[in-house]
Amino acid sequence: MATIFNPAFKAVVPITQLFGGAHLGFDSASAWGASVGHPIYALERGKVVESNLVYGTYGWINTSGNYIAVRHPGIPEHYFVTTGKHLNSRTVSVGANVTSDTQVGTEGKTGTATGVHLHQDVFEYKDGQLNRRDPKPFILNPSLLIVADEQTCAIPVYATYEATDNLKIRSGAGTDYEWLANGTALINKGEQFVAINLAVADGYAWAEHDAGWSALGEADGSPLWVKAIVTTDGSARIAILEAENALQQKQIAQQRGTISGLTVSLTNERLETKRLEDIIAEAAAALAKS
Repeated sequence: MATIFNPAFKAVVPITQLFGGAHLGFDSASAWGASVGHPIYALERGKVVESNLVYGTYGWINTSGNYIAVRHPGIPEHYFVTTGKHLNSRTVSVGANVTSDTQVGTEGKTGTATGVHLHQDVFEYKDGQLNRRDPKPFILNPSLLIVADEQTCAIPVYATYEATDNLKIRSGAGTDYEWLANGTALINKGEQFVAINLAVADGYAWAEHDAGWSALGEADGSPLWVKAIVTTDGSARIAILEAENALQQKQIAQQRGTISGLTVSLTNERLETKRLEDIIAEAAAALAKS
């Protein structure tokens, strides 16, 4: 009888079915012939993103029974989601933050389960694709589910940053864009700035701010030359709106300057045309008198 230490049970438990073929999850039970009710815990920290949907991304209530899906820390381009299915009951709801010590439900036999057990899935979102993975390696080492901690994310998605080194400024996102002021324009170490846009180019993560574009660090997060300033009071969103407004005003001013320059140029051309017309008229009059 094969067994495994499953953090979802916080115990060594029997394996009832492995990943493979048509079975794209991992089944285990608190005991052979288990009764409903054993506590079930989250594999790793994360947030509950789905529960008991008729046609969910990570489960269907008719087949999965009572289930929860937890998204673990990552970045928009790469993250993992785990599920716990056939639960007898759930003790968390969508939006809840969980850790490996959070009970998310109790072992059960709901949906299409033929016996009391826990079915676990691992979904990996990467490169625009959502795929199922064999849960066993992640059960044995749940830390694999953490792609990047939100505090040290390879490509942070927070609004405000503090430079941990002097950051040069370019005219665009990428090493082909020119340095501003011949490379002397800087965001100084310790200075905070607001990122209006984020991009990845030439192996670096880039942030657009009111002065141009600066590299935050290498795209894989090692090293990073900034730290994210985490806010929960809405000030980050306000800062983004203010920065976007400042950028729009700057662009409008540049457009007005361009229009003003064109207007001056057009006026000068008209004056020159009038001067030439006057010279031609005077020459024609002189020719007529002769």
